[in-house]
Amino acid sequence: AAARVLQPDWICLGTETNLARLWATAALYNAIRKCANDVATELRAANLTKPPVLISSVHVETAWGKMGGQTGVFEGISKDRADFPFSQCLGLSSYPCLVLGQPEDMPSDWYQRVVAGNSIPTMVSECGWSSVVTGVGASSEDMQRRYVERHGALLDSINAIAVVQLFFSDMNTTAGAPAAPDSLPAVANIGLCDTEIRS
Repeated sequence: AAARVLQPDWICLGTETNLARLWATAALYNAIRKCANDVATELRAANLTKPPVLISSVHVETAWGKMGGQTGVFEGISKDRADFPFSQCLGLSSYPCLVLGQPEDMPSDWYQRVVAGNSIPTMVSECGWSSVVTGVGASSEDMQRRYVERHGALLDSINAIAVVQLFFSDMNTTAGAPAAPDSLPAVANIGLCDTEIRS
């Protein structure tokens, strides 16, 4: 019904699927996989006037084996590609500031190695580097600037068709919001401008 009414160009049916598999229970992951594939089947059978491109995304840092609970060994995304075969575009979610010390630590194959053998278009569906020090590491506006420059070269290396900056501005975490979770500072300042839409 949403696809008929809204006629979106894109629909993402599974987000950061490898991170979900790493941190969720097997039952929850299997439910996510089944739901995404069932919805993909329904969308394809709906005879929509304007069928959307179906996307699933993977978490780059998880593919590299760098998240909590991993050994640091590159894991890739072959299981995700097998479990979400409906994908017509592969989304990459990447927050390297969570696991690397500085933007220059992103190797030249940061994305290339993850998407190797992938025959569908690729986009970066979430990304960012904090402009302030967070609980996961040091940062600054200059480090964020260097990340944006480094990121551009990495996007070119995989011929990415799009890149989505999740937040254009930093998040206002004090404006009437409930108590923020401990993890929020890591992404609250990944915007390309501050909360007042200034540099």
